[in-house]
Order: sequence, then C-alpha cells, then structure tokens
Amino acid sequence: MHYVYFQEDSELDRLSYGSFSHCGIYQFTIPSNVSTISQDVFMECPNLYTINFARNSKIESISAYLFKGCNNLQYITFEEGSQLTSIQAHAFEGMANLYSIDFGNAKITNIDNYAFRYCESLQSINIPNGVEYIGRYAFYGCESLSQLNIPESVTYIGRYAFYLTNNLN
Repeated sequence: MHYVYFQEDSELDRLSYGSFSHCGIYQFTIPSNVSTISQDVFMECPNLYTINFARNSKIESISAYLFKGCNNLQYITFEEGSQLTSIQAHAFEGMANLYSIDFGNAKITNIDNYAFRYCESLQSINIPNGVEYIGRYAFYGCESLSQLNIPESVTYIGRYAFYLTNNLN
C-alpha cells in the first residue's frame, strides 16, 4: 500500500496504536476530524516522506514515537487552524532526514524533552509565538540547524536543549 485517501468530510476521530505501522505509504494526510493519534501509528514506514495535518486539525498533541523508524520523512505541515498545543517527549526524535516542519498558526505552548533530538537534517525552525516551554535535549544533535527563532513567550529552556547544534548563527 502506497497511498491512503480519506474523504474531506471523514468522521474518523482516532488513529490507534500502530494503525499504519510497517506500511509502504509515501505520503499521508491526517483528516481534520482526527483528535487522537496514539504512539507508533506510523512506526517503521520507510517510504513515508510527507505528512500533512489537514486544515482545522483537531490534534492537540503529537505523541511520543509517532514516527519512529520513518527514516525518510522529510516534510511535516500543519495547515491553518490547527489546534496543536503540545509536542510530547520523543515525538520527532531520530528523524535524521526531516528537513522542514511548518506549524502554520498552531498555538503550541510546549515542546517537550527530546522532541527533535537527532533531527540531523532540520535546517530551520520557526518556534511559534506562544511556546513557553522548551524541554531538555529538545533540539540536541540537530547538526544542520542554522536558523532558529525563539519568541518572547518562552519562559523556560531546559538543559542541553540546543547542544550539538553547531551551525546556529
């Protein structure tokens, strides 16, 4: 299986543990009605390169290890109207080929521990205004990260949050 399509008015509200793990999918759009995504939904999908969260997405939190083993995932986009507020610990950890993530106008307040650790290809990230907490080791080992915008809303940055990001200007 390489492609999965949902009707625009899909009533799907949950993607359960491992639902699409070990699949050959290339790209995936998470319908706006989905409010819960469990761990490992896309575990070990080696061909997955693009994830899109549909306009007005009801997802409030990206769970840990959601994309574990998706080594070719390069682009993640949150369309306008996203309800995303939290990126849990280990959510994007180890995604060595993640090049770009666009949060759109998401109202994120929390980027938890190890959230982007070892995202070695991530070149820039615009942390949305409203983020208050950046956890320890959050961007540890993001070797390609050269541009970072930290908004005034940030009140806490954990230890080693940006350790081994030697290309930051």
